[in-house]
Amino acid sequence: YQAWGATAKAEELARSFPAIHPQLTSTTSTTRAGAIRSGTESLDSIDLFAVLRASHTLSQESNLDRLQERITDVLGALTGATGVRILLWNPESQSWMISSATELPRQINLESSTDEATLPLSALRYVDRTRTPLLVEDATQDQRFHKDPYFVGLDQCSLLVVPIQKQGQSLAMLVLENRLSGGGLSSARLDTVLLISGQLATSIDNALAERFRSVVQHSSDLTLVCNSHQLLSYASSASTDLLGSSNVTLLGSPVIELFHQDDRADLAARIQDAGRDDGRTLECRIIAADGTIRWVEVAFTDLVADPAVNGVVLRLRDVTERRELEQELRHSQKLRSVGVLASGIAHEINTPIQYVITNLHFLSGAYAELAGASEAPPPVGLAPESPEGLLEEIPQAIGDALDGATRVATIVQAMKSFGHPGEERMTPSDLNDAIRNTVIVATNEITPVAEVELELHDLPHVSCVLGDIKQVLLNLVVNAAHTIKEAHGTGGRGRITIRTRAEGDEVVVEVQDNGAGISPDIADRVFDQFFTTKEVGFGTGQGLSLAYTLVHDRHHGTLTFSSEMGRGTTFTLRLPVQQSDEDHRRA
Repeated sequence: YQAWGATAKAEELARSFPAIHPQLTSTTSTTRAGAIRSGTESLDSIDLFAVLRASHTLSQESNLDRLQERITDVLGALTGATGVRILLWNPESQSWMISSATELPRQINLESSTDEATLPLSALRYVDRTRTPLLVEDATQDQRFHKDPYFVGLDQCSLLVVPIQKQGQSLAMLVLENRLSGGGLSSARLDTVLLISGQLATSIDNALAERFRSVVQHSSDLTLVCNSHQLLSYASSASTDLLGSSNVTLLGSPVIELFHQDDRADLAARIQDAGRDDGRTLECRIIAADGTIRWVEVAFTDLVADPAVNGVVLRLRDVTERRELEQELRHSQKLRSVGVLASGIAHEINTPIQYVITNLHFLSGAYAELAGASEAPPPVGLAPESPEGLLEEIPQAIGDALDGATRVATIVQAMKSFGHPGEERMTPSDLNDAIRNTVIVATNEITPVAEVELELHDLPHVSCVLGDIKQVLLNLVVNAAHTIKEAHGTGGRGRITIRTRAEGDEVVVEVQDNGAGISPDIADRVFDQFFTTKEVGFGTGQGLSLAYTLVHDRHHGTLTFSSEMGRGTTFTLRLPVQQSDEDHRRA
């Protein structure tokens, strides 16, 4: 500082460190004298105008990639470095990143040997730990770093590593080297870099912020920021596509007014609790300027404490098409199940229909005889009877025909109930009725191999998407029938028992079979997608996987099983009795 003429700073240091003041003065004088002789280590050797021009050049660049190129060019020209590398700190991953015009961004692990041939990791670790600049006249001879693999094989390498910080937070590290001569990077070169390090920190911070703004502005996701009064202070340009409104016109308006009336309370609560949010998203409806309603997935980030934001950030992603596709896929899966069961259902309908037809033939013939139409043919398969006998049998025939027609109507109604897409919202539903319909639909799969026993106790209505739960029940029942068939063959008879009960704020459904059981070797893969033990062409491995997803992800319930080899398996479904639409949308 004395050599630079900074007498006030030198006097302050002398007062603070009186014990070393004589040594400081002597060393400084020697350095000053040496600088006069060598012309490399004095203030005179620093081209202040060049430093100012460099700072001005860096301040004009806001594009991060171009800024890195300019930093490389400027520092190379100012210091004579033969190589300049820039490492950027990524606060999200808590790691260093490196990129340049010739390589893609990649993460650098300072403790790994992966990058030891391309970077002086030992020096970088030192600066990362101490957060102080490092100047080494010749790293190949320095006891601290000469064993670093990066320097092995080099005759000489002068090294300068400078941390760039802003408000105590790391932004970057500059790595400069000169392999042409030891001492090629001197203290004057370090001083030059330090003089522009403040501008470097500002420029890098601005470039990073500009990159973020550019990403947000050009993202198809809509980013909103609302203040403590839930008024919009920022809206990205995606508002035009999603809402049909300019982002400027939205500023100052209440954020909840953009959303459907039924979703506003949930949204306001999530904004209020953003600081304690568990990371789950909220699916809700947003209303465009033309009245169009779109489904969006909203993520919340509390940045109230960040002075640059001072609000809650909402990131909205349009999921309308995804929801429609998911609904179509679930409905397609149900129809596929119906298709697989179609031939059996046709058989189940044909039997009572034939019963009805036979009784109608009998009634037709009986009516003809009673009306005195002796020329009419006798009832099919029946000998002529006296009018008294016919009058006795007609009520029975009518009753049998009605029973058959009722059976057909029951099957058709069950099929209609199962195959209908239904609502995509939580509604109070009767699970016992859903189980009865499921058993009817799956009758042809069950009847040849097993008896069904229903132990259905009184249940409260359960808030659920009934179509989803019917799909789960069908998959479990059909799976039970198939495992019994594998264990007993077509000639044996198994048993499927379906039980329901209420337990606290949950309902429990158990589907038990006396099939072969599940081997412990595959127990942890039962719910994996595409996993199946059936032969090729007889199973897709999606039934139990879909059931698990519908129960666990969409209804916040559980689907578990217990099994004993040779004795059978019990699948246990648990669902909460009460769920809100917000719970469903979060899923």
